[in-house]
Amino acid sequence: MTTRKDEPVQERHMRLVKKYLGQRPPSDGQSEKDIIQKTYKFLRTEEDDDDESWENRMAKRYWDKLFKEYCLADMTRYKEGKIGLRWRTQKEVVEGRGHFTCGNKVCTNTEDLMSWEVNFAYQERGERLNALVKLRLCPDCTPKLSNRKPPRKERGKKRRRGSDDEEGGGGEYQNGEEEERQDRHTREEAYLDSLFI
Repeated sequence: MTTRKDEPVQERHMRLVKKYLGQRPPSDGQSEKDIIQKTYKFLRTEEDDDDESWENRMAKRYWDKLFKEYCLADMTRYKEGKIGLRWRTQKEVVEGRGHFTCGNKVCTNTEDLMSWEVNFAYQERGERLNALVKLRLCPDCTPKLSNRKPPRKERGKKRRRGSDDEEGGGGEYQNGEEEERQDRHTREEAYLDSLFI
């Protein structure tokens, strides 16, 4: 009998493969990716971690590697009201994806990003679930969240300040900076309300 040092490379390889396959349950032709997709959960609970099956441990190991501060969005089907969200991987965090660039998977805009806290309603294994997640989007991708057009900006409209009866009243039209700020604030509030109705 040969010692492990003297063992030919081919035999050592076959021995290690046999040992590896003995530890791992047969996959019925499924790849590791298929198993993770089957057992993966967007949010895990302690009850999910109690299951000690090999498939569940693999899904948990993958889930633990994800960064769960900001999500990335797949908005390719936003017109149908379907938006996919997923957590970021380490590579995406290092690149700044979804934090310093837009969180839409096809957008690379880095200007004027806004953070949104979104109630993500999704279906997992036939059960409807909700999760409150954070997402950073550029002004072009933000309207896709609600699939509604933002309220029209009121251009050229002047507000009447005062009336004929007040303070010597000529009812002057003012288009001051304060009114503009209040108008913008009101429009932003209306837009945000329309997102979450």
